[in-house]
Amino acid sequence: MINTLSYDGFAKPIKDKNGQIIAKIPISAHLFLKNSGPLINITITHPKMVADKLQQAGKTVPRVTINALIDTGASFCAITQNVANQLMLLQTGFQNVTSVLNQQACPVFFAYFQFHWGIGKEIPVVACPLRRN
Repeated sequence: MINTLSYDGFAKPIKDKNGQIIAKIPISAHLFLKNSGPLINITITHPKMVADKLQQAGKTVPRVTINALIDTGASFCAITQNVANQLMLLQTGFQNVTSVLNQQACPVFFAYFQFHWGIGKEIPVVACPLRRN
């Protein structure tokens, strides 16, 4: 399932008869989640310290915008190895991950999650093989 809704902190804009946006109605993040379900669009990039060093070196800070599943029962945040590779994240270690199929040591990275309602957080993420059905 792919969430195609975008969220910029506002509900659908109000337009005049010429199609110009005249107002946007702010809505809270929890209301957005209630209406769209547990999938949200987030941007993942490097933590501030790494991003600052990349910028000082004249390099572009890579970022990836993806659809994320909010799982309140999860014990860690997971991304695919492909996302970690696209961002060139720095690995900080390994974590044992148990699934219904097996148990394996997966690489851990430190990343910055930017939510589209303005809040961001630096967190460890685990690169796991994730499947879509």
